[in-house]
Amino acid sequence: MTSACSVAKALDIRVGPGYKRPVELPPVLGSVEREPVVLLVPGRAALAQLAGMSSVARHVAMVERMGMEPVVVFPARMRTLGAEVSGEIPDETRCIDSEAFSNLFEDEQTVLVLAADWYVSFRAVAVFCRETHGIAAARFNDRGRIVAPFARLRVRDVKTFLPKLAESPSGQLISTAAGTNATIYTCGVKSRHRLSDNVAIERAEAKLFSSLNKPGRLPIVDVMQKYLPLGATRRLARTGAPPLAVSAIKFAAGVGGAALLANTTFSWTLAGALLLCLTRTLDGSASEIARARILRRSLVEKVDLFGDIAVFILCVTAIASRVELGPPVGKLAMVATIGIVTSAAMTYLLVLQDRWATLDGTGFIPSPANDFASRFTNRGGATYALIPAVLIRRLDLFLWAAAIASHLFYLLLLRTRTKAGG
Repeated sequence: MTSACSVAKALDIRVGPGYKRPVELPPVLGSVEREPVVLLVPGRAALAQLAGMSSVARHVAMVERMGMEPVVVFPARMRTLGAEVSGEIPDETRCIDSEAFSNLFEDEQTVLVLAADWYVSFRAVAVFCRETHGIAAARFNDRGRIVAPFARLRVRDVKTFLPKLAESPSGQLISTAAGTNATIYTCGVKSRHRLSDNVAIERAEAKLFSSLNKPGRLPIVDVMQKYLPLGATRRLARTGAPPLAVSAIKFAAGVGGAALLANTTFSWTLAGALLLCLTRTLDGSASEIARARILRRSLVEKVDLFGDIAVFILCVTAIASRVELGPPVGKLAMVATIGIVTSAAMTYLLVLQDRWATLDGTGFIPSPANDFASRFTNRGGATYALIPAVLIRRLDLFLWAAAIASHLFYLLLLRTRTKAGG
């Protein structure tokens, strides 16, 4: 069993007594079992849509991503609710009523319990599992009441409150069952939210997409980032659009904007610049939607990034094709393109390659820090400069700026990395 535990630890899978579904491993290793997680569905709030999927479905995806076994439990007398919940989750996920729960586990076994009518972040649950042992609860004061949207409890304690699941708030039931001797885990405000009404759901979605609201340096960038990205991302998420489809929409709009830049008519050129700026409102949206739905983000970020690089090169080429700007713009465009490609390659090799590998490995790392990776991936600032360049009819100045800035970026990146290594 020691070797099985070692394998489980390496795979971030937990081993314990009681019922579990086996995880098939290569023949040499045999198999290990997954720790069960009880997802409580006390009412329809668990069906609240967050980022285009129901809260209970998001919790199931989170538990599966962590290598654990979700078991969805709904009140025995609410059969219609149970049928609705079953339609929201994968067929292989157990969805049982509260009376059937008693036959699954041993009374002294500990299980992780999550309230599906709460928004709970992936990171909070993962850290809770790694940093606490035995009876523990994410307990805090919510509107004057002591609640715990998730905790690790003994099965016999869970059984005591299941008959009250439909009548009492799930967070209070879990907190009471944990008792006064439970280890308290501090769960930040951004990591949990009760899904009681539309306002609460909007707040929870705002927390899911909070990294889209990073302030910019120029006033126009601040306005664009403060008011547009969150709303656009929330609406796209609610349509159920796949993250890669969002990336495709942004890329198509970017190509259209670049094509308009090649037109020498002032109104069409301005329309192209405005369209390209509007695509910036979707910067990071595809990645954030993938994170909210507990999907792997590295592929989405790669498609998004390389699509943006291609669009920027198309913009440079479109401006260079305007004959009224004269022969020098061709050389400027070539220099700028070389700088863009070099900056992208250097950022990938020195920063993004490790970041994407980490994303694939854990799935819940925080948003990038204020370093060269975030500056490169939040790459909308240069696009906003198109509008003033068009208004003063000096697109050649935009090419000069692009040519200088693109080379300056990777040189500063190398200098920063050299200092850090020294």
